[in-house]
Amino acid sequence: MTGPIQVFSQRDSPALRFVLSFIFDTFYGCGFTFVSEKSALDVSVPIITYGKDDGAKLNITPTGYLFEDDLSQYPPFKIIQWKGLPAFFGTGAGNIPFDLFGAIFFLLSRAEEYQNKTRDHHGRFLASHSTLFDSGLYSRPLVDEWLMAFLPLIRNHFPGFTPQERSFQWINTLDVDVAYAYHHRGPLRWIGACAKDILNLNLSNFFRRMAVQFYGAADPFDTYACEAELSKGYDTKYFFLLGNRSRYDKNLAHSSTGLRTLISTLASRAEIGIHPSYESNNSSVILEKEIDRLRYILGKKVGISRQHYLKLSLPHTYRNLINAGIAVDYSMGFTDRPGFRSGTCTPHFFFDLEKQEATPLKIVPFTIMEVTLQDYMGLSAKEAMPVYQSFIDQVKAVNGTFVSLWHNESLSESGKWKGWREVYTFMANLVHSGARYGEKD
Repeated sequence: MTGPIQVFSQRDSPALRFVLSFIFDTFYGCGFTFVSEKSALDVSVPIITYGKDDGAKLNITPTGYLFEDDLSQYPPFKIIQWKGLPAFFGTGAGNIPFDLFGAIFFLLSRAEEYQNKTRDHHGRFLASHSTLFDSGLYSRPLVDEWLMAFLPLIRNHFPGFTPQERSFQWINTLDVDVAYAYHHRGPLRWIGACAKDILNLNLSNFFRRMAVQFYGAADPFDTYACEAELSKGYDTKYFFLLGNRSRYDKNLAHSSTGLRTLISTLASRAEIGIHPSYESNNSSVILEKEIDRLRYILGKKVGISRQHYLKLSLPHTYRNLINAGIAVDYSMGFTDRPGFRSGTCTPHFFFDLEKQEATPLKIVPFTIMEVTLQDYMGLSAKEAMPVYQSFIDQVKAVNGTFVSLWHNESLSESGKWKGWREVYTFMANLVHSGARYGEKD
């Protein structure tokens, strides 16, 4: 059986349709047919009932959450166990003891971020703010784990069911906040930087600046060739900051010939996206201006983005991106911890909880950012390696998509990033080592 599965529910909602599309269209790849009248069911096709257990072959009992008017008001959060996996929204009925569809929707939609208004000083929702933090569940791809465990149950009830084959993928992403440490500065900015080095008695930086400017030494942030060699054969994305200079936006001027040449050169081997500035999160006008700058440099439409400082405020950040023509966003991840902010390592669409509607914006969650390990968790390069090992193993175990987040300066082997190029190399080698550990389903 390779055709669509029937899902029978006497109640319907945009939230239910959204989660069914993720499960059966995106994850299993088999498609589904939604049926709300028993008389319309085709008994020759597998049926999953989402409702009261009436003797159906495969039944999931709902909590009622997906039919609520206010989806930010979710059921009490209590962890139970199912097939050795943690779960929540327990019902104690049906073929599985929890509302699988409701729990997946809760994670994908980020419902808790609408209800919980706690944010850090940059306005960001952190892992430590999450309902899942104390239990550590934020660090697991729960959605993928549940659906992998649900698969044998489907097959037992519907012999011959054949989902699409999933395979482990690596998407190598880099944010370019500052393209070069010393190159391509305007005369006034260069003189000012030299004066600052001298006043702060930072003579090593001063002499290195001179070596780069006048003696042909390599710019420490020019790590693009190194990255290209280590990620050869894999999907790479660069996100460039093109905002006006401000306290948190310090890249080269968008009009810089050196920056424009770099972007055009990298575009021949990688996809280039916009890195919306810190200031743009509060202004759709600024956002669209920055996208226009990149579109002018590339000579084509800009389709992907990731927020600078990971400033992501739901739903308005995503609404602004949609209005600006962005098709895919890579901002879904935590700043303070590696993990799975939307509970999955599978790309999915954004559901606007306030409007109760699915949108065309695809979200590609990232798993781990090097800045998180060093700045927020205080880990050394050596201590970071087993963290990468652990998360890559988890993603491989569910044949998911591992999205890494690095910055060009992190590969510079200078300053606080000395030793971290080895971590990047270690990560790339883990990815190269095979599709996953263990047997495939």
